[in-house]
Amino acid sequence: LESALAAMQQAVPAPGVILFAGDFMAHGFQAAFKKTAPDTSASALAAFTVKTMQFLERRLAAAFPDAQILPAPGNNDSACGDYMSAPSSPFLRAFAEAWQPVVDRGGSTADFVSTFSAAGH
Repeated sequence: LESALAAMQQAVPAPGVILFAGDFMAHGFQAAFKKTAPDTSASALAAFTVKTMQFLERRLAAAFPDAQILPAPGNNDSACGDYMSAPSSPFLRAFAEAWQPVVDRGGSTADFVSTFSAAGH
């Protein structure tokens, strides 16, 4: 992550917009979690997935403090498994709440949390 952010900053130091096109979570994220976490329950996985999203948002926000950042979830970005998504899920709501500050930097997306939470777009 750090080398990717550094390369992004070197290529375009002050972008107006960044489109982050999904796959925030690695393939097999859930399996890796279950091998290493002390609590491997579904609720612990969901909480860790949300914390990971929040961490990524904070790192991108810090690296590009003036850019509007537009996250698009990929096929691994959920708390229910690869290639799965649950409309109106707690995960989509948490994802939207985590990313809302950087999505709405220009003040033009006040409804982002409510619309994104419904279906992930």
